[in-house]
Amino acid sequence: ALLLAAATLALLLALGWGGSRYPWTSEEILGLVAISAGMAVGYFMHAQRIAEPVVPFVVMRNRVVSVASIVIFFQTAAFIGMIAYLPIYLELVLDLPSTAAGTMISLLPLGGTCASLFMSRRMARGPWVKRMAIWALSVSTVAVATLALIAPIATPPLVAMLLILFTVGTGFTFPLANKIGRA
Repeated sequence: ALLLAAATLALLLALGWGGSRYPWTSEEILGLVAISAGMAVGYFMHAQRIAEPVVPFVVMRNRVVSVASIVIFFQTAAFIGMIAYLPIYLELVLDLPSTAAGTMISLLPLGGTCASLFMSRRMARGPWVKRMAIWALSVSTVAVATLALIAPIATPPLVAMLLILFTVGTGFTFPLANKIGRA
């Protein structure tokens, strides 16, 4: 666990300092990336020899689990990115007051939670679950791509609609991936 924590810390420092405190190609940033990579390789080698590693790589040999993990990684990154940058976009680009921006941002956890609850209750009801996962991921991806493409000319109602589509797609996908991961 120490190697994994050290790899994560070095990578986060590189990503946090790169481009702001130090240039991306500076010795400090490249050194942190190298340390992170070295620690990650060290963890991977150590995890192969112990009985119960923090991240069991044996599970990733299953194609369904590895694809589900990759999907959840990117969806979580998109969700966190939305939470981090959406307030700035809403206030500076769309010129919304802070209270309106906060209300619009609350659509993310609210829509995601409602969609997750709905999907969790519906998962055991039939073979349509795979189609729903593909549909949900597609809706979420199209919503984010559309928002990225029309960001300078978007209106607050359109942004709200795209956020709802994004959170519904994400909310549907999380319980499915959780179930796949436990299978």
